[in-house]
Amino acid sequence: MESGGCPFCSNLARYKATVKPFSGSVDPRSAGNGSLMRLAPVPMLYFPDCERAAEFSAQSSRTTHGAAECLDACRLFGHLLCTAWRELSARPSCSAQIRT
Repeated sequence: MESGGCPFCSNLARYKATVKPFSGSVDPRSAGNGSLMRLAPVPMLYFPDCERAAEFSAQSSRTTHGAAECLDACRLFGHLLCTAWRELSARPSCSAQIRT
């Protein structure tokens, strides 16, 4: 790993050098789960539009994790979360607790 084993440090250095917001490495060997761990707010923002939630979930990954595997995982997980919330919001017992 670059920068002494700190992927975030590498991404920050790459951003400082290029001023490109999508500075995550595209190397498949650098694929990690950091972009999945911070993903939930993105599909929440685009709920109930699950297609947009999926696409912006993938875009949010690119800031730190640009590998295709990471983008696909975030796209899928964002869509799954949005779909789950949509299904739950259709239930009368849950609809008052989920923003529609």
